[in-house]
Formats: sequence, structure tokens, C-alpha cells
Amino acid sequence: MQYIGEIFSTNSEIGKAKLKEYCKSTCTYLMKTSKGEVIDPTYKGNLARFINHSCEPNCITQKWNVLGEICIGIFALRDIEEDEELTFDYQFDVYSTPLTKCLCGAKKCKGYLGLRPTDISAEEWNERLEDMTCEICEKNFDDDDIKLIICDDCNKGFHIYCLDPPREAIPEEAFFCKECETRKEE
Repeated sequence: MQYIGEIFSTNSEIGKAKLKEYCKSTCTYLMKTSKGEVIDPTYKGNLARFINHSCEPNCITQKWNVLGEICIGIFALRDIEEDEELTFDYQFDVYSTPLTKCLCGAKKCKGYLGLRPTDISAEEWNERLEDMTCEICEKNFDDDDIKLIICDDCNKGFHIYCLDPPREAIPEEAFFCKECETRKEE
């Protein structure tokens, strides 16, 4: 299936406005093509935008050059069973998706969705997530998988109960620490 939608340049006025609109959302459908262009099927797309993430997917995304245009296709990695959900790994080439907790339930789940920082390898990032301490109390506990939230901008960790005000659970929406929130407002 082809991944289709509106195509815009991230440097255009429309592109900048859309990126500002989507910047705090953990649920965007943007996918990078090339040369600063993205496909946005949010309002004008097909069923491909509803394919969910899995850390152990049954599909893969590939970029193809078709008559000088970059197109993205979703292809099966193996035979798909009847009524089996189609999935692909959003880590492939999503655009500006903030880090959020992964809920795919796969045996080898990475624990997060979105882009890891580009200046660190996947192995180093996974290790950092495992050993991450809270920026406020500077501690790491066994239950941090459900108690430590990562800022979607600076990638620093915070216990939900150390925040002011404290939170009872990790929110599904994007999270920005006070420092990053202040910087975004300036």
C-alpha cells in the first residue's frame, strides 16, 4: 500500500504552521520523504495512516523514486494471517515525533516511540533509558518504567511524583519539562 497524503516543505509558511500545530502531539502521521518534504495524511490520506506501530512489525516502509518523485510504500515482511493487524516500526523514518512510551506489547518492545536523539546509537540510547535518573531527585528505581517521564524536547527524565505539581500517571500526550516549556513560549 502506498503511504499518501498532502506533501509540503517544512521550510514553507504552510509547513512551518503545520509543524507548530503538531509539535506537541504524540499522534501525528507525518513521514519524511526527502529535501525537507513530508507526507501529511492527517486530512487527505488513505488507510495506510491507520497502520499501527510494533517493535516486532509484520510490515516495512520503503522509499521509491517514481518518475522523479519520492513515494513511500508499505510492504509485508512475511505472510499476513487473516484478521491480523498490520504494523510497521515507526522508528524507520518518522518526522519529529516526540519520545513517548510504547504500548505495542511485543516481546522485544523498545519501550518508547519516536526518534531517539540523533547523536547517540540505539544501543546507547536503550542503555541510557535503562539507567536514566530523575533530574529532580537524581535517583533511579526499579519501577521507573511507569514512574519516569521523558521530556519530549530535551530527553531528560523526571519522576511523575517529583514534578510540581506531581502527576499520578504518565500522560499519553507530549510532555515538556518546565525549562523546555519556558523556552518554547519565548
